Amino acid sequence: MSESAAVTTAVPPRSSLPAAPPSYGAALGETLRVILLAGAFSGVVVAGVGGRLIMFVLRLTSPDGIRGLLTDDGFRIGEFSFLDTLGLVTIGATAGVIGAGAYLLVRPWLIGPVWLRRATVTLAGGAIGGALLVQPDGNDFRLLEPRWLAVALCVALGATFAYVVGVVADRVAAPGSWTRRGWWRWVLPVLALGSLTLGVAFFAVVAVVAAVVVALRPWYPVVRGSAAATTLVRAGFLAVAIAGVVGLVVDIGAVSDLDPSPFSEGG
Repeated sequence: MSESAAVTTAVPPRSSLPAAPPSYGAALGETLRVILLAGAFSGVVVAGVGGRLIMFVLRLTSPDGIRGLLTDDGFRIGEFSFLDTLGLVTIGATAGVIGAGAYLLVRPWLIGPVWLRRATVTLAGGAIGGALLVQPDGNDFRLLEPRWLAVALCVALGATFAYVVGVVADRVAAPGSWTRRGWWRWVLPVLALGSLTLGVAFFAVVAVVAAVVVALRPWYPVVRGSAAATTLVRAGFLAVAIAGVVGLVVDIGAVSDLDPSPFSEGG
C-alpha cells in the first residue's frame, strides 16, 4: 500500500465529521424565526384572544354600571371595536415575544422529564403573570366582580400562556418542524409580523430579545461546567419565580381588602 493510499484511508468521510457550529448570523436568524413565530402565535391566541374572553366573562359577572368605563389599559368595558381588538392583539404579541425569548433562555436549565419541565414553566408563568396582571392600585379590580374570579382568571391566563409558549417554541425549533421547510421558513415570520401591523417597533423587540438569547449561548457550556455556577443560575431563575409568588400573594391580599365596587348592589 502506498503512502498516499494510507493517508487517504485514514481520513474519515465527510458525512462522519461533526457539523460546524452555525455562525452568529445564522444562529441569530434562527432564533429570530423561533421567537417571532412562537411568540406571535402564543401571544395572539392566549394573551390576545384569551384576554378578550376574560374581559367578556368579567363583564357578564360584573355590575351593569361598569359598562362603558375605561380599563387600566385604555379599553372600554362592554364595547367591541376593531381598533381595541388590534391593540389587545398587539399587546399580546409583544408579551409573546418576550415570553418566548425568556423561555429560550431558561430552557437549557430546566431539569427532569418533559412533563416536569412543562409543569415548572407553567407554575412559574402563573405566578409571574398573575403578579403582573393583578394590580390592586388600578381601577379594574375596584370595579370588576367577583374579584376572586378576576384574580383566578389572571393567574390562569399567565399559566396557560407560559405552557403554550414552551410547547410552541419547542415545536417550531425542532429540526423536523414543518415551519422550517421550503418557503414556509421565511414566509411565516413575514406573515406573523405583517398581519399584526406591528411595524418596526415590534420587530425591534424581537431582534433585541433574540440577540440577547444568542449572545448568552456561548456561556452555557462554561456555566454548565461548574456545578456552583449552574446552581447559581438555577437559583436566580427560582428567585424570580418566588418573587412572583410573593408579589401575587401580596396583591391578592390587597385586592381582598378593597372596598366593594361602587356599582354593586351593596356598594
